[in-house]
Amino acid sequence: MKTQTDWIVFAVSIVLALIISGILFAMRRQVDKPQAPTPVNVADPAYPTGDVVYTNGLPGANSSGSGGAGSPGMQANAPAGGGGAAGGRSRPSLGVSGG
Repeated sequence: MKTQTDWIVFAVSIVLALIISGILFAMRRQVDKPQAPTPVNVADPAYPTGDVVYTNGLPGANSSGSGGAGSPGMQANAPAGGGGAAGGRSRPSLGVSGG
């Protein structure tokens, strides 16, 4: 009886191996041929025609205005000493008004 069981196990393992091999063969990756690269344009570029205009300002800005208020910096009527605290040092601001 042992020999018959061995033959059954052997036959089932061969059938399973054939089934698994068929599945793996059918599911393999298909290699696609890559697309040909587009040719590179190596011709000389076409430069736009036009004249260079030198100006003393930004485009769209008028020359009559002063330009805006920027950073105040050191002004003529500002005190030169730094702040109101003793010793010429100002106290750090904590964002609290008063006191």
